[in-house]
Amino acid sequence: MSSSILKSSSIKSQLIKTAKGTRDMLPDQMFIKDKVLSQIKDIFKLHGAVEIDTPVFERREVFQERYGEANKLVYNLDDQGGELLSMRYDLTVPFARFMATHNIQKIKRFQIGKVYRRDQPNQTSGRYREFYQCDYDMAGQYKPMVADAEVLKVFCQQLKNLDLKFKIKLNDRRLLDYAIIEKALCKQEQFNSICTSLDKLDKEPWESVKEELKLKGLDQDQIMKIKEFIDIQSESSVKTLEQLRYLYPNNKILDEIQLLIRYLEEMDCQENIQLDPSLARGLDYYTGMIFEAVLTGEERNLGIGSIAAGGRYDNLLGYFSKNQSIPSAGGSLGIERIFNILEDRHKKSKSIINNVDVIIGSMGEVESLQLMRLASFLWDNNIKADIIHEKIRFKDQIQQAISKGAKYMIVLGEDELKLNKVLIKNLNEKSQLALDFEKPQIIEFIKKGL
Repeated sequence: MSSSILKSSSIKSQLIKTAKGTRDMLPDQMFIKDKVLSQIKDIFKLHGAVEIDTPVFERREVFQERYGEANKLVYNLDDQGGELLSMRYDLTVPFARFMATHNIQKIKRFQIGKVYRRDQPNQTSGRYREFYQCDYDMAGQYKPMVADAEVLKVFCQQLKNLDLKFKIKLNDRRLLDYAIIEKALCKQEQFNSICTSLDKLDKEPWESVKEELKLKGLDQDQIMKIKEFIDIQSESSVKTLEQLRYLYPNNKILDEIQLLIRYLEEMDCQENIQLDPSLARGLDYYTGMIFEAVLTGEERNLGIGSIAAGGRYDNLLGYFSKNQSIPSAGGSLGIERIFNILEDRHKKSKSIINNVDVIIGSMGEVESLQLMRLASFLWDNNIKADIIHEKIRFKDQIQQAISKGAKYMIVLGEDELKLNKVLIKNLNEKSQLALDFEKPQIIEFIKKGL
């Protein structure tokens, strides 16, 4: 084989590959995605939330210095016509800009859209460079911990509705601040960097995180005081809170956490939530409650990380809104990871996607025109139908109808049409009858049986 042919083959091979960190979605995957997103929207709307949308790219200054060490993962676009632009890294910062642009002071909103990160992709764990986020936020003034509690309730409902076994780890950024700055006597400018290191504890052992903290300039005493705080662990949030009170008596932040736990108990979602001092979300803009949901059932062995996360961010919206403080709490579903779980379930169940109600087949010499005329009438009456145009054995037509999940098969036969009749087969009951080829009569029969 000549080198030119090999080179041409290599070029074509590269052309048909998707870009790194992206993927095509096949019909089965689109079926799951549409179904899941519809369910998610329904639960958001149960809470009175309204849907918004924002551009997939913004002016670059909107994103600058918003994500701490993750700023390097933002996709910047080449200058086109004078504006420096970046692809959105998440939906939260664009939401803050949206609030300022439209001078909104209070809103309960959700948004579903694609975001972009120059991350190292890992398809198994559901990490892509282009992926969907599903955000829910409550912006505006509420009584202490009311919005925080409802946000957590929403995400409990979402994950339960998707039939996932999960645990939501809960902490407070102010408590981390107290433990790291006030008690461990670390410098304020070290705080975000330390939290970024602690955020790795669900993936790396303590010894690795400890060495990283040493490299960041912490001494042994500081590291041990931080460890004393994050080592407080219990299956019961109430017991964890008691231990924290013993370690940090008369701490007002713990009073607010206690109020939050009481709200969660009243809303019947405390059993899925665990107070965890080691949780440290890596984003700079969190100011209070933070949370992260992880799998706890058999599916935790899939190697998938968090499936939802969020928290309180009281200063971010004010940055864009002329320094007007707009307290906010919210979170995001790790929807791509959830897609992976549900796709795996779908493969095992071998269920049919987008099944139709009726398949139209034929026997003998029947014109496509007649098949299409009948199909059009079914479609106009909101009956899902498909046509078998191929000239294949009748037995194979029946198998094709069953494979598409059809309950009925309408057969236009050459001999039957001469008598103005059609044959209707009930594929579930394995019965059939002949009806006059009168469209209203056929529609009435089909709808009655569906």
